[in-house]
Amino acid sequence: MRAHGRKIAIIGGGFSGSLLAVQLLRSTSPSDNIMLIERNAAFGRGVAYATGNDSHLLNVRAGNMSAFSGRPDHFLEWLQHHPQPGSGGMVTTADRLTFVSRRIYGTYIQDILTSEIAGQSGAPRLGLVADEAVTLHDTGGGFRVEVAGGRQYDADIVVLAVGNFPPEGDEPGYIANPWDPQALTGIRQESAVLLVGTGLTMIDTVISLLDQNHAGPILAISRRGLLPRTHAAVTAIKPFLPAAAAPRTVPALMRRIRQEVDRAGADEHRWRAVIDSLRPDTRDLWISLPPAEKRRFLRHVRPWWDVHRHRMAPSVAARIEAARSTGQLTIRRARLGRLVRKGQLVDAELLPVFGAP
Repeated sequence: MRAHGRKIAIIGGGFSGSLLAVQLLRSTSPSDNIMLIERNAAFGRGVAYATGNDSHLLNVRAGNMSAFSGRPDHFLEWLQHHPQPGSGGMVTTADRLTFVSRRIYGTYIQDILTSEIAGQSGAPRLGLVADEAVTLHDTGGGFRVEVAGGRQYDADIVVLAVGNFPPEGDEPGYIANPWDPQALTGIRQESAVLLVGTGLTMIDTVISLLDQNHAGPILAISRRGLLPRTHAAVTAIKPFLPAAAAPRTVPALMRRIRQEVDRAGADEHRWRAVIDSLRPDTRDLWISLPPAEKRRFLRHVRPWWDVHRHRMAPSVAARIEAARSTGQLTIRRARLGRLVRKGQLVDAELLPVFGAP
């Protein structure tokens, strides 16, 4: 029998870390204590929801963005009670089909965390540590977390919720971290811009460039040249592939999904309903795959899954298509070779990609 409660340290206070802290407060013993360690001052946002650009929209409709599976309308209810200021000072609300800004969703996560802290009775069980965890020591019976400021925190359990590590190595003419709020501020309006990657981060970067009235050409490259597909209105279908009944190989799994797409009918939009129906089971499907099949998925299927599962809001897709139709934005299959600095310019070597996309 433990004489005292557990100490649980969560390193990373973005979406995952913050919601884990909330769930632990609700499900663990009153004697347990939780530390949420985040190097940024803004708990709850992380990289994904820290953007200050309201043109950066969620890639999922508001009706599917509740933080709690048991309360599917929680985000919509929050929006109704927390109308957000929009452009021109107007107050905006949303229905379940709306694609709201990621900034607003970050505020939602922050509000959940703040409300949970305020609702604690008795001695506070959640402590917020605004510092960067730099070292983790195994003490034999537990762990010791050291932060950049020099303090150390003992814990029985440590959870790493650090998300994606930002790239490092900015150089003149080369921006390694597109999520830096100041990343694009030094780009001249007429400059030619090369973007490496054609996924949703590229989409956000193009939108940011357009928002700052960029007039120069933009070239985006990737090995397959795939763009995220666009959301469209479809009739939802029931989940059809529970993990317990799913194939355990990637080829068989893909065949089963394609069969369901064929069964959905000739409407070109129906595949979206099939992919969306996998949402409740995606995690369990992934966990059920053997390690070798997970590696196969990552090598061969992930790019296709990403562009079909993580789609663009229609308003964002319209801006991207407009930029392509005018010739300002070009998408190309290529690999990046050498980057050579030539005065104020960077000469980028683009290598061909052979084989099917």
